[in-house]
Amino acid sequence: MSDPRSQVSEYVTHRRLELILLATERCNFRCTYCYEQFDHGRMEPAVVEGVKRLLSARSSELDVLRLAWFGGEPLLARGVIRDVMGHARALCRSHPQLQFYSDMATNGWLLTRGVFDELVDLGVATFQVTFDGPREWHDRRRLRIDGKGSFHRIWANLQSIHQSDREALIQVRVHVDGENYTDIPRFLEHFETEFGRDNRFILFIRPVSRLGGCGDDQLDFLDTDSDAGPIADLRRKADRCGLSQIGDEQLSPICYAAKANTLVIRADGRVNKCTVALERPENQVGRIDARGKLALDQELMRTWIRGVISGDDEALSCPMNDFPRITM
Repeated sequence: MSDPRSQVSEYVTHRRLELILLATERCNFRCTYCYEQFDHGRMEPAVVEGVKRLLSARSSELDVLRLAWFGGEPLLARGVIRDVMGHARALCRSHPQLQFYSDMATNGWLLTRGVFDELVDLGVATFQVTFDGPREWHDRRRLRIDGKGSFHRIWANLQSIHQSDREALIQVRVHVDGENYTDIPRFLEHFETEFGRDNRFILFIRPVSRLGGCGDDQLDFLDTDSDAGPIADLRRKADRCGLSQIGDEQLSPICYAAKANTLVIRADGRVNKCTVALERPENQVGRIDARGKLALDQELMRTWIRGVISGDDEALSCPMNDFPRITM
């Protein structure tokens, strides 16, 4: 496999644009380890218009366009998704050279079969849904806003999607920590029974990350170095079950935030580089206006993409590490 760092041109070219769109920053869940603050609701109409105008202005010069839907919970703002995706699909019809990709991270509560079918028809090709293991573990961590569990409905939605004939990839992210890992094999067996013969479903087994949420101190996080054994054991178990998986070797060592042509568009029009450190000053790299004009802080942008220029592995894997401009 070629070294991704040799593909610097892909990360800086103006022929490619990747937008991570926060259709809303509100959520119907309150996962115990979540780091988000939920201060902003549905993407403002002027921001939606700005995104559409930006896409119109750039479409003739692009070879690749990727729209990634994030939140909050993006399915709380399906109207925004329909509007922007419909516009993007129309642009693709007018510009046959344009390769268009779209994906979504969703908690799965609203991802019914009807919604799934509609989104696939609009062009969303990959969905990521997360479980924290079997029901008793999942329902302790991935809580709805009313404090109740969420496993049953999400699982039922995936069962319904399993009956759909639409072609899309469903990445099922399985969170592992020091408490639940001994029960994950039971989840894998359940998953094999329901979805093992459907090659649209693929597992992503990974440790829960400490991302600054107020509940971080309540979880027994695995150390990614000394506790690598449990993750490897679970992945081997999934292999023995014949389940498709995303492995570390398939993950890019280059963070999306290190790429010059990837931007996060917030619901209020702010432009960020990182979807985790949303409110940190160094992550406020600009704004988009209703005309589709991007006003970016070029000094901050150069600092975020310093890794693609220097080749420094740490700056490429997480540009926020040792961020040189602002000390928190």
